[in-house]
Amino acid sequence: LQPKNPVSEEKESQEETNTAEKGTEWSLKIDDISLKKIAVNLNDESVKPSVKTKLNELSIGLKNVTLAGEEKFFYDIELLLNDRFRCDSSGSVKHAVLNIETYTKCKDFDIVHYRPYIDQLASQNLKTYNVMLQEGVAGFDLNASLRSEENQTNVFVHNANAAVDKFVLQRREGGSKIAEFKSFEIKNAALSTKKKEVFIDRVSLNSLGIYAKRDKNKEINLLGLIEPKDEQKSVAKSGSKTTKGKEEAAYKVALKYFDLNSAKVIFDDKGVDKGAKTTLDKIELHAKNISSKEGSKFAYDMAIRVNGKGAVKSKGDIKHTPFEQKGSFELKKISLKDLTPYLQEAAYIKIDDGELSLNAKTTYKQK
Repeated sequence: LQPKNPVSEEKESQEETNTAEKGTEWSLKIDDISLKKIAVNLNDESVKPSVKTKLNELSIGLKNVTLAGEEKFFYDIELLLNDRFRCDSSGSVKHAVLNIETYTKCKDFDIVHYRPYIDQLASQNLKTYNVMLQEGVAGFDLNASLRSEENQTNVFVHNANAAVDKFVLQRREGGSKIAEFKSFEIKNAALSTKKKEVFIDRVSLNSLGIYAKRDKNKEINLLGLIEPKDEQKSVAKSGSKTTKGKEEAAYKVALKYFDLNSAKVIFDDKGVDKGAKTTLDKIELHAKNISSKEGSKFAYDMAIRVNGKGAVKSKGDIKHTPFEQKGSFELKKISLKDLTPYLQEAAYIKIDDGELSLNAKTTYKQK
């Protein structure tokens, strides 16, 4: 037997230690995880009235899940809520360096079901809150990415669409309907928090209805519906002052098309002698190439029918910052008799018949 060399003994000990450490390195991979048809009933009594949420069914599927997260795992989620709201989401997640890719589609979300939360938040933050949502259903679908890049997390959204349908808003006091629309749609939207850009291909507001009334005391039902608390007014006023220091860059926003289709405004005026009713309907407003870029210009085209046979039309271009407008304006067969109640109130003039028509070019430039 030969005595061991202290140096070689130390080397062997170190190798054994390294081998032991390597032996502790291990990985975990799960090919498939499934949770199916989870159901829960919840009752939130922290708001009045209480809100009941029925989770009809929740199914979650995960594939290729690893502990280290260096490889992507894939997920699929299906949700049915309150017998109606359905949401499906699928995609991949890599969490060693965060990278999430997802496609999500949700439809038939009943906004009114969760109105108590809206009312509670409004009552806490507003001095006056005299509106109530009576109907409203929402849905959306989008492709989105969440990525960790250069020590920050960025969100990218593309091919996003959203809609609110069957919207009805009424006054709390009296319960009269003040506004409604058939649908509000956002199509093909994109967002990049890295570039701070928002692009929307089209925004459409369809069959908007606004119902205005003035009573005999000359109070208009659309005024004073929402008012901020006094302290919020003071905060807003103080916040309007410019502050020194570096300001965060604003997002660039671009909207290719905006469409207001088949809108109407009905004004029932009991504040004048014998009353008067004005109906503006078949309102169409189309604009394109709207941008937040300073000095940008967009084109518009508008048409309104007045009391069944008159018409107002206007089209042209508008540039903002500084504001400039150039276009044309047309009045056609506007009944002067409809103006009699207001003329009598102001100057005791009565018009039995007559029509007003006008063609004009309009220009305005902010100095």
